[in-house]
Amino acid sequence: MQNDAIDNLLISISRFVAVDSAGVAITEIDLREGGILIGGGNIGKTSLLNAIRLFLLPEENFKNSKKKFGFADKEGKFYSDDESFEHYFPSNSSFLILECDNYLGGPLPHCQILYRGSAEKLDYRRMFTSLRYGQIRHLFWNDNSGDDGIGGRVDGLSPAKVQAFLKREDKYFKTLMRATVIKEVIYANQLLDIDAMRFCLFPLKETDDANVGAFRALVRLLFDMKTGSDTVRLAVANIIESQKKRAQRYT
Repeated sequence: MQNDAIDNLLISISRFVAVDSAGVAITEIDLREGGILIGGGNIGKTSLLNAIRLFLLPEENFKNSKKKFGFADKEGKFYSDDESFEHYFPSNSSFLILECDNYLGGPLPHCQILYRGSAEKLDYRRMFTSLRYGQIRHLFWNDNSGDDGIGGRVDGLSPAKVQAFLKREDKYFKTLMRATVIKEVIYANQLLDIDAMRFCLFPLKETDDANVGAFRALVRLLFDMKTGSDTVRLAVANIIESQKKRAQRYT
């Protein structure tokens, strides 16, 4: 029965949103039909896409950012921990939002929302809601603000205000801060339990360090396909090591 559940499991990213992050006031990218980002150089296309790594990996902060995320410029120079933190979360009104659909016996939408934590700790935090982005967009952006027709950020935007709304409107809402808990949610594998799978991004058979490390390497491979980098070798090495450790446990 679980094999049937796996066959019917589909998790898709439908929308990516950045608010006061990565050098933009707001960007909303609809990914339901795929897409291509077109624009001049040095306007932030790559850094916006790289932000998706923050959702896929169960991290709490930007400490040791090079190892965790591998954010680098075009010349391959890695950004410092502080540079990465301030780029994505420069203020208390900075948010990154990923809307997904989990299809397990029917569509199960959710949004994962990242926001600034402590500047001293370089940490960021997460909210999860079963509401679609269209249902919460008004919390972040006011289309009627200003005279240019573009709109503007909602006055007084803060994590506390977003949390207050979601707590009131969504019975499934939760906030998570610790990596040990985050990985159990985003890598959930209880395929017959809809509540357990509600906020899953990528089911892993096990969420031990070896499997998460292998997945981390694959994420870097996905975002960094430079033939001169060590990413491919790192991904393969992690997968092999993960399989070795798993085999040792069962022998």
